[in-house]
Amino acid sequence: EAQGKHEAALQNYRRLVDEFGDHFLAPQAHLGIGRCLQMQGKNREAAEVYQKIPLLYPETAWAQTAQQLLGQKK
Repeated sequence: EAQGKHEAALQNYRRLVDEFGDHFLAPQAHLGIGRCLQMQGKNREAAEVYQKIPLLYPETAWAQTAQQLLGQKK
């Protein structure tokens, strides 16, 4: 993702979430999915991902970050 390879990063994040959904890095991967989608101009899809994070990981820093990112999109 840091190298601008958003599609490759998106695939890797999705694989992590799909295969290891309970891994401690899964919330971070969800945020990564949202960021990559945003960088590809897929803002609606990114917002959907951000909306799921507080449901999946309530009362976490990840949920707060997702809510902040949603607030910036308005």
